[in-house]
Formats: sequence, structure tokens, C-alpha cells
Amino acid sequence: MTPTPRRLVLAGGLDIREMSNLTEYRGRLHSTGVRALELDLSAVTSCDRHGLEGLLALAERGDGLVVVVTGARWRHFIGMLGAADVREVRRLHAAARTLVDRRAASE
Repeated sequence: MTPTPRRLVLAGGLDIREMSNLTEYRGRLHSTGVRALELDLSAVTSCDRHGLEGLLALAERGDGLVVVVTGARWRHFIGMLGAADVREVRRLHAAARTLVDRRAASE
């Protein structure tokens, strides 16, 4: 029997605590044989640096469980980008663009 993909609709803010919970959940799914997880950001209100970097790390992990991030919008990252040190803005912008472009490519 092939395990079915999982889909989580995330809501509220994504920060270090939420990413820790998602990483743990992903690990549990992986250990039970799940091979696909969709993280839908459509109900997210904000995403800080830890959330952004955590989402990218989950999506880029190559251990057999494919994580797809959908629903990413620029509005999720505006607060983080506005508060970032000027030396970090370019890197954070590029990282956020990766998630937003994935969303646009899937539509």
C-alpha cells in the first residue's frame, strides 16, 4: 500500500517555534513511510527569518520525503524584509523569491 501525501494548511505566524514543530512532524511522517508533504502557506500572516530558512531547509532536504511549499506570497515576508539588517536584505529577498516563484510556477 502506497502512503498518501499529506497536506497541512499553516495559519498564523511562522517563527522558530513553529519551524521546530514542523521539523519534528516531518520527521515523524518520514519514519512512517510518508513520501510527500505539502505545506500550504495561504493562511499564514507573517514569516520571520527562522520561518523562511526553515521552510527552505524542509523543501531542500533530500531524504526521500518531498516537501512542497505552496501559497507563498510576498505579504508573508514583507515584515521580515523591512526589519532585516541592510546587509541581509538581498539574501533574504532571494530566499523569499524562491518560495514565491515556486508558488507562481505551480499556478
